Amino acid sequence: MANATGLATDKKKMNGGARSDLTPGDSLLRPLFLRLVLLFHYTPFTITWCGSLYFFLLFRPEYAPCVSPAVARSVLVAYGVWILTDPSPRHGGFFLLSASSSRRLRNYCRDARIYKWMAEYFSLTLVKSCDLDPSRRYLFVVHPHGFLSTGCVLSLVTEGAGFRAAFPGIERVCCTIAATFTTPFYREWMLACGVVTVDRATIVRQLTRGGERRSVVLVPGGAAEAMHAHPGVFRLVLRHRKGFVRVALQTGCSLVPTLVFGENELVPTFYVADGGGTTWLRRALFRWQTLLKERCGFVAPFALNPFPRRARLTTVTGTPLHTDGAACGAGGVPSEETVDRFHARYCQELRRVYDAHKARYGVDGVELEIV
Repeated sequence: MANATGLATDKKKMNGGARSDLTPGDSLLRPLFLRLVLLFHYTPFTITWCGSLYFFLLFRPEYAPCVSPAVARSVLVAYGVWILTDPSPRHGGFFLLSASSSRRLRNYCRDARIYKWMAEYFSLTLVKSCDLDPSRRYLFVVHPHGFLSTGCVLSLVTEGAGFRAAFPGIERVCCTIAATFTTPFYREWMLACGVVTVDRATIVRQLTRGGERRSVVLVPGGAAEAMHAHPGVFRLVLRHRKGFVRVALQTGCSLVPTLVFGENELVPTFYVADGGGTTWLRRALFRWQTLLKERCGFVAPFALNPFPRRARLTTVTGTPLHTDGAACGAGGVPSEETVDRFHARYCQELRRVYDAHKARYGVDGVELEIV
């Protein structure tokens, strides 16, 4: 039987109702307050604020507090060079801090109240199918990518939904594209929260490092899956994506299939199913962002309104698929047959999780598609 944890702890909260500790007068202003929170810390807005602040101070250093314009500009230029050369995103945390200091900082930032408020906005709930053994390492594989993987961030990366209480003893880092770490100021917050770059070497390093036992949170669909982020769609780009299975087999970690119901309902986009139908403008925009993805490697879907709807999010973790008993060939490299077998088992468990929970958390008439 599934266990539910998260921001909602009483029946009213579990049903997406108002917080019980608010007076009627407070509750009238609560929705406005929560929207202001997202305006401040929802990723596209945060990147905009941080980038604008950096370049404003760079070109108008006289507005920098406490220092002379010359000093301010020199510091900002040096910081820009540091952003482009700093290896911290590939290793996790800040290289000047010890492991224990990094862990304390990571927990402090993840516990920030702002994530509880964001989780409240989305009535976020974390549902686990079973307990996880803290002596193992896990690769939490999250679907779908959605517009910005909001449910993944709030439920698995931060403590917005109470991950530490649901899975005690499991330390984890989350992967994102390297380009995100070029945002001034915001990159430091991501590093403090335990976010690393999404490349094979980094993931393997995190799963095999000595000392602190770490798990990894990964959204394998990436930009290709983000292209299908639209209300009424649950299409996963997974059929030919097997790299995460290879990493799991090589490192001996366990795969945890994870679905975020409601992720694609947050932001309406210029989505065109299979490239046809609807208006010529929508088709043109969809093809343009497809071209950007092919040329740049990543792209955010064009949103009709970037401010997310207040749709309910439910993150469900499935039964882990253990790979430590699988035999690998020379050099620890698994055969394609072994990879295909575990990939098929993973997809089967993913469908089981979807079918078991779609009636309660899914959208009526929307089925899981794997392409």
